[in-house]
Amino acid sequence: MMKKWLLTAISGVFLTACGSSSKSGNDLKYIAYQDLDGKTQQVAFLKTLSTENNADPKTSISGEALQKAKFGNLDTHQKIGDIYTIYDAQANPMNVIFVIPSRGKSFSPHKADDMAQLAKEKSFDFYEFGKARIAHSQFSAKSAICRDYKAKSGVDVKIATTYYLDSGGENYLATLVGAQASRKNGEIRKFTYSPSFNIDNKKLQEQIQREVSSHGEKVAKSNVIEKLSVLENIVCR
Repeated sequence: MMKKWLLTAISGVFLTACGSSSKSGNDLKYIAYQDLDGKTQQVAFLKTLSTENNADPKTSISGEALQKAKFGNLDTHQKIGDIYTIYDAQANPMNVIFVIPSRGKSFSPHKADDMAQLAKEKSFDFYEFGKARIAHSQFSAKSAICRDYKAKSGVDVKIATTYYLDSGGENYLATLVGAQASRKNGEIRKFTYSPSFNIDNKKLQEQIQREVSSHGEKVAKSNVIEKLSVLENIVCR
């Protein structure tokens, strides 16, 4: 299956933790990813050292993500949000951001008050860095995220995922997925899926395209379920 093949192919990629770049100057190490609007963006990572006494590294801010930007003719960056570590069902660490971009505010998945606030919002963004991929998801609802997720109306989710095929992040498969889902209905509705390829090796691209043609939609639907688990297990539990 494509998922298993991809994970094998990209097992050596470097996106397993935040880099240790300096925030100033041009020494930030950016990597390209496809965003929700289909455009290519670039992101860099900074480690953060907590100044709080007895801070638990498992629940403290571990870093921040910076998106490359332009100010006139100058290269600059803007902060996406604060990175926290959570763990998947297999106890693998995941570097994530919960953020409302319009407010420039990040939320901690380890603080009940933060998650209670997100539960009442109409929209928030979720980023995941690691497992040889970058994923940017957006959850939206008509009234409130968790109220709608638990009702028939459900929530809308958009997911842009970039799967890296080399350690330099230059070759990748990107997918854009859209869906509507609710806990009450227990089904995925209004599913959309669109893959794209940025691969300079023709033979490899043809191989990936065959895998995507055979298994791409199934993997994408699994991705939707995976992202809904963020609501189920963290925000709306």
